[in-house]
Amino acid sequence: MSVFLLNPPGKRLYQRGDYCTAVSKAGYLIPPIDFVVIAARLRAAGIRFRFLDAIAQRQSAASTLDAVASAAPEAVFVVTGRASQEEDTAFLERIRNRVRTRIFGIGGNLLDWDEQRLLASVIYDGIVLNYTSKDIVRLVRSHDGTRLAGIMYRSVDKVVPPAPDRPFRRLPIPPHALFTGRGYSLPFSREPRFACVLASFGCPSGCGFCTFGTMPFTMRDPSNVIEELHAIRAQGINEIHFCDPSFGADKRRSKELADRLCAELPGLRLICWARVDVMRGDLLQRWRKAGLHTVVYGVESGSQATLDRWHKGFALDDVRTTLAECRSAGIVTACTFMIGLPGESPAGIEETVQFALASDCDYASFNIAVPRPRTQLFREAVAAGHEVHCDMDQSGRFLGSTSPTQPDSAGLMRLRRQAERRFYFRPAYLLRRALAIRNAGQLVRLFRGGIALLQ
Repeated sequence: MSVFLLNPPGKRLYQRGDYCTAVSKAGYLIPPIDFVVIAARLRAAGIRFRFLDAIAQRQSAASTLDAVASAAPEAVFVVTGRASQEEDTAFLERIRNRVRTRIFGIGGNLLDWDEQRLLASVIYDGIVLNYTSKDIVRLVRSHDGTRLAGIMYRSVDKVVPPAPDRPFRRLPIPPHALFTGRGYSLPFSREPRFACVLASFGCPSGCGFCTFGTMPFTMRDPSNVIEELHAIRAQGINEIHFCDPSFGADKRRSKELADRLCAELPGLRLICWARVDVMRGDLLQRWRKAGLHTVVYGVESGSQATLDRWHKGFALDDVRTTLAECRSAGIVTACTFMIGLPGESPAGIEETVQFALASDCDYASFNIAVPRPRTQLFREAVAAGHEVHCDMDQSGRFLGSTSPTQPDSAGLMRLRRQAERRFYFRPAYLLRRALAIRNAGQLVRLFRGGIALLQ
């Protein structure tokens, strides 16, 4: 029994994984956390597998196809997404024509597939709807018609629907050495090598444009996460990127984890994604002591009406307060902002840009709203008769104009680029970033980011 975990090749630098795909803006890539989790389960079960990240290793389609064919796996798991869907489908057709194997897809573009669509597919034998599922091992070993948690698959001439998800409490230690090689880099990392860790899955918040809010939230036992972090440090790695979409959402367990890290693993350097109404106050201070140096906050809009419309669940004053706390604690902040939500006018977009400029965050990422399966935004886009392109992502194709007062797709792209340049090319900002440089790695990252903005 052998399995192939594949991040397929692409014409662009696709960041795939975690049910979200985009084109890397400045050449940064992280390993698909989906495969970090799946590899842990396969190794613990004694199942042979190979991992190939054709994007990170800059592999051609021909060499990747040869690698899959030579491995002759019984099963191939592939990460895909809307941004690369057409390329991925064409490549998987080549695998299907050359290798006798089962192909299982993982991607946000597959979350809205039903049983009829899977049954008609000439590419996929199954869809992994929850990559943390323990039943990944049962899927590899058998396809006898048993319902599996978070997995839909074909068995003979029928499709077996997924069983309900189960809590994600424990994970065997992943083989992190496979996921820390050349080709991976983070804009905020302070060391050249880093490991990606998933402490929780899903999100309890339910924002109207985010897929993670449609997935059940569950957090691993702190002792299990600590065990994994000990194994990572034993490999000489001290930089940890927590890939949780809403890190710290279970405050009780999060506080326990932070306190134990302070006691058992001092000196780690940590990065996470969090909400401004969660990672603040006492919880923020505990994580600062544990080694947290950078937090990415999903702010999304400078308009309170827009935040309320899409159920963000916090106020703009929460953003201001939390960013001030981070600044006082010496924690670097990056904020994501979204433009082009349905009905948003140029004045509304300018309101968001002005808020970003005044927010005093260290970094800002401006993205264009795209409708993701299962979300309120997706349902509204379809109901309004908008064409939902298969290759949408925040930096490529997207929803476009949804009202007479909103810019078209080209106009949204232009406004996004203008927002980025207005934020990053401020003289005072450039001086602050230059004074913050402490090593050659930070200088290189600053240079790469500047080049990306100029392109």
